[in-house]
Amino acid sequence: MNRVLATMTFDSFQGNSYLYDDNTGMVFPATAALIALLEAHTIQPLETAIAGLATQYSQAELIQAANFIHRWETMYGAFYRDDNWRAMMQKHMFDYSTDDVKSLVTQEFRQLVLVLTENCNLRCRYCFFSEAYPLTRNRTYNTLSFETGRKAIDYFFAQARPAVLAHPLRKLAITFYGGEPLMASKTLQNLLTYAQENAPCELIFSLTTNGTLLQGEIAQTLVDFDVAINISLDGPQPDHDRNRVLPKGKGSFDLIMKNLKAFRQRFPDYEKLALVGVFDWKTDLFRVADFFEENKSWLPPLQMLSRVNEQDTVYYEQFSDKDVVKFREAHQRLEEIYLQGKLTGESEIPLYARVYFEMRLISAILRRRHGNITSAILPFTGTCVPGAKLTVRTNGILDICERVNGTMPLGHVDTGINFESVGAIIKEYNRSVCLGCWRCPASKLCNNCFALCNTDDGFAKPKGEGSCDTIRTYSRQALRVAYSILEKEPNAFEDISYFNPELRLLEG
Repeated sequence: MNRVLATMTFDSFQGNSYLYDDNTGMVFPATAALIALLEAHTIQPLETAIAGLATQYSQAELIQAANFIHRWETMYGAFYRDDNWRAMMQKHMFDYSTDDVKSLVTQEFRQLVLVLTENCNLRCRYCFFSEAYPLTRNRTYNTLSFETGRKAIDYFFAQARPAVLAHPLRKLAITFYGGEPLMASKTLQNLLTYAQENAPCELIFSLTTNGTLLQGEIAQTLVDFDVAINISLDGPQPDHDRNRVLPKGKGSFDLIMKNLKAFRQRFPDYEKLALVGVFDWKTDLFRVADFFEENKSWLPPLQMLSRVNEQDTVYYEQFSDKDVVKFREAHQRLEEIYLQGKLTGESEIPLYARVYFEMRLISAILRRRHGNITSAILPFTGTCVPGAKLTVRTNGILDICERVNGTMPLGHVDTGINFESVGAIIKEYNRSVCLGCWRCPASKLCNNCFALCNTDDGFAKPKGEGSCDTIRTYSRQALRVAYSILEKEPNAFEDISYFNPELRLLEG
């Protein structure tokens, strides 16, 4: 029988050994005897494995390890996967009905994303909808009509209502997206009003903006409706203006800073204001970190950082080997500062360093535990259920999320979700991306999803940072860093959901 270990070992900086089990999502203290016995037990009964290791470890060590393995394996299905396990998982992945899909999607309904416009008043050089990403749809002048937005909201509420009735404390989220959503300010205002008046439960509104239009009446509207406003700011002027430019090439930094200062003066107590940033190989990490530290007394908090997406793009062709080396050296120095502060508590950690590194630790710390999977239909990778985060394009077409390239729509606002199409999409994703995941010891730590794996004609495993080997390497390192810190401070990551936008959104 083809039986494999679904585990990874790692050592903390303090020299303590741990075992991560991907079946349960648990992390255990590990001994050499335990690790050796786990490996031997892939092909032998525990009693035989103990006898074979008797000259290397004491009887007491082996008996203790064997009792531990037996308990977790028999009670929780820990540590091992075999052909029977693979067959069971693949049956779930491919043998389901349209009714199963409909039940799953409606249970998971939680967020509606309305693309108000595909137009933008900036021409950011790394924009996901620019010519730098040939497989994604490009910027257009299309806008969402109020009628289409109203239909989307009605459908979202109708589909979510059963789950809301079953869970009275449940919240629903509506996110406004673009392009630049504030270019459609009148439609935005009307849809906020309509959604608030017809909501079946408490709503959480959010919006991502480039900040150039955050002024006047629309600023007041966002505050009145308690909208969580995420503003893109990549750092000080040299780092921000290198990419985030107006159509004629002028940087947007001065305008955004002017609007931020005016907003802060006008609404000094408004707390649902945050910054999101992007970096690439030319970002000066220390200059950016200094900028956020020097202005933290008045700037909104920095809550999310992401590197420019490297999948299916020509964007990274502009960088030289020297750029990459320089960036990695700065990354290493910044990591040393972060770890020094976390491990000793003797120095304050710059906010940028904290966000930069803890964004990388989220999947390790907030990993799924025993029995906590998205669904039996989608057991692998970190993807959501198609439709749970329902995105509506300006023409009313329904998408999996705002980041997919539009080649696999879920339906239309006039007809709703086509659950047969959703089922076919899930099967294609499982076939193209997830068939080999049963052997992976980091499947609960994987961040790959429909958007990251979407190609021009289906799905494929990403390369580079999204590749399987890289994910396993990063996951082991993230576990190592996280548990090294937790040994020193058990409560070090109590607010880690602060850096998870979807969790933060639904927590309000």
